Amino acid sequence: MVSPPANRFSGRIVLGDSPGQTDSWTGQFLGFAVYNRELTPQQLLKHYQSWTQAGRPEIRNAEGNVALYLFDERAGNIVHNRVNSGVDLSIPEKYVVLDQIFLEPFWKEFTMSWSYWGSALKNIVGFIPLGFCFCARCPWHAGSSGCTNGRFPRRAGQSHY
Repeated sequence: MVSPPANRFSGRIVLGDSPGQTDSWTGQFLGFAVYNRELTPQQLLKHYQSWTQAGRPEIRNAEGNVALYLFDERAGNIVHNRVNSGVDLSIPEKYVVLDQIFLEPFWKEFTMSWSYWGSALKNIVGFIPLGFCFCARCPWHAGSSGCTNGRFPRRAGQSHY
């Protein structure tokens, strides 16, 4: 089997998360395999069964496997490719969301998941006390045009608009 050149494997790959936001994934990560062609459903089932039972897929040379990462190093930040002369993966020391979404509309981000509701609860618990602190520091009185804590007194006859 001929392996493709190493420069065909340049770039970043994100496994088990979204590159645009923290979208946690709960599950077991057994490994990662790359093929130079599409596998049949029968081959996928066979690989899944062998991977869950033996800890690695049974791969034949005719299947076109170009990369196989088992994540069984148990230490360090390099994941070795088990295919001959393959490119190794490096795991960054600190996880950073690559293209973080800023102020995403709620109708696009809403999902019925524990992750969504956990984030919503964190926002409520964090911002309601902040609102109380803001109101205690800068009370709004009826008929005033804004913060009346003594710093911005209104002059007589001054409009509040």
